[in-house]
Amino acid sequence: MADNIKPSQPLRLAVTAREAARMLGIGKSQVFKLLSEKQFPEPVRLGKRNPRWLIADLEIFLQKGGCNA
Repeated sequence: MADNIKPSQPLRLAVTAREAARMLGIGKSQVFKLLSEKQFPEPVRLGKRNPRWLIADLEIFLQKGGCNA
């Protein structure tokens, strides 16, 4: 019976800059500003122009104080 259960949405491990900003309550440009200042987790790159942030890294970032650190 458990074999018939399907998740409503696929498991997401990484998000775009826009999605990361939305999760943190900041603007997308702020994500890149903090990244350039080495105050934001480094993204995983899926090609030259496809950075993605691991949700686990963003959660750690928030636990350490997030944008207020």
